[in-house]
Amino acid sequence: MEIKKLDREKHFEEIEEKKRKRRERRALARSRKDELEREPLSMRKKRIYFSLLAALLIASAFNLYLNRALIVPPSPQESLTPEKALTEFDTLCIDIEEYKNEWGKYPESIEDMKFSPHLLYQRSGDGSFLLVYNDGQAEYRYDSSKDSDRIK
Repeated sequence: MEIKKLDREKHFEEIEEKKRKRRERRALARSRKDELEREPLSMRKKRIYFSLLAALLIASAFNLYLNRALIVPPSPQESLTPEKALTEFDTLCIDIEEYKNEWGKYPESIEDMKFSPHLLYQRSGDGSFLLVYNDGQAEYRYDSSKDSDRIK
C-alpha cells in the first residue's frame, strides 16, 4: 500500500511539475511577445519600408505621367456627326429666338452658347441674325429674317 501511495504522490508531483513548466513557458512566451510589440522599428526595417514606399510613389507618378500622355480628349468637332450637328444647330437657333423673346433683341455674341468652332454668327442692321454651320461634311444656314417659321 505504501508503494501505491508513493507512486500516486510521485505521479501527482510529475503532473504538477509539468503544469508548472507549461505556465513558465507561457509566461516566457508572453513576455517575449510583449517585448517584440514594444520594440521600436530598427533602422534596417525603417530603411526597407522607406525604400519600398519611395519605389511605390515613383512607380505611381510614372504611371500617372504615362496615362496622362496617352489620354487625349476627343475634340468636339470629331465627335459631332452631321445628325448631332443639325440637332445642336436647331437647338441653338431656338435658344437665340428665346433670347430675343426674353430681352427684345438678338444677342451680340453667342460665344457662351457655341457648340462647335465651325459656327458663324452675324447680326444684321435690321435686327435679324444669320447663323451658319459648316464643318466640311455638312452645312446648315438659318436667317432669322427669312426662316423664322422653320424653327418653332
